[in-house]
Amino acid sequence: MAFPSHSMALEYAPRGLIGVLTPQANTTVEPELAALLPPGVAMVDARLTGPRPGMVERLLDYLRDLEEAAARSANAPVSAIAFACTGSSYYAGPLEETAIVARMVAAPGCRW
Repeated sequence: MAFPSHSMALEYAPRGLIGVLTPQANTTVEPELAALLPPGVAMVDARLTGPRPGMVERLLDYLRDLEEAAARSANAPVSAIAFACTGSSYYAGPLEETAIVARMVAAPGCRW
């Protein structure tokens, strides 16, 4: 999901800032992505949270609430938003994943 350019100068990210939506207890996305980003690109992380005790339920909740989570980054000067949770796809299945992508592409401010 890409958002319109912001005029805010980002000295630490002159080539772009990526918003990353990460599950609440994940400890690997931030250090791994930080190591993979090219010079001049930075990221800001937002934690996806869910009150349900079961992992499968939380993973599916992350997908259900994805648009809301992405919208919380609307005022940040991000160029793109990444959903850093592969586990949700295993439980949702390909049809649900396709529907989610369609919803995200149709979201206000998204450039696909």
